Amino acid sequence: MVRILVLLLLLPAFANAECTSLIEFEIEDQFKDKHTQQEILGQTTILIWADRDGSEYLELWDEALDEAFGDGEHGVARRGVAHVKGVPRWIPGLKGKIRGHFSRDKSEWTLMDWKGHFAKAYPLQEEQPNLLVFDAGGCLQGQIAGKEPDAELIEAVRAAVMRANSATGNDRAGGGPD
Repeated sequence: MVRILVLLLLLPAFANAECTSLIEFEIEDQFKDKHTQQEILGQTTILIWADRDGSEYLELWDEALDEAFGDGEHGVARRGVAHVKGVPRWIPGLKGKIRGHFSRDKSEWTLMDWKGHFAKAYPLQEEQPNLLVFDAGGCLQGQIAGKEPDAELIEAVRAAVMRANSATGNDRAGGGPD
């Protein structure tokens, strides 16, 4: 009962909290196509950030998010952000080799963050995936990190998506595939 009361007291404070905005960026994907924050705005979006060590857990997260939200049909878009800042520039062909480890499907682009823009802008945890949930206006509605998605982490993502959808009047909170 005390936990519920504390949560109810904190909800208005969170609703009135200042918006942590999506950073402005122009970053290439693995195909060398440039993307900006404008492509993220307009719908609830989960940006999944991972460094090299955290990337080994991405398949588990993809499966869990597919189960929780389907493949975009619940008004939730997903995009990857690869933290590749530490890659040495002086080794010829290394960037191309790294790009080759990502999807070859153009619709599954991943931002290749060579300069670490996202790691500088948000308090991200290394060695595990970090999920940043943004509403359609670009306000951060939740940040979740974890190696393997358990029920508690998925519920935290679901709650952040519900806040994001509520912030923009989207009633499709994503209760799982229909």
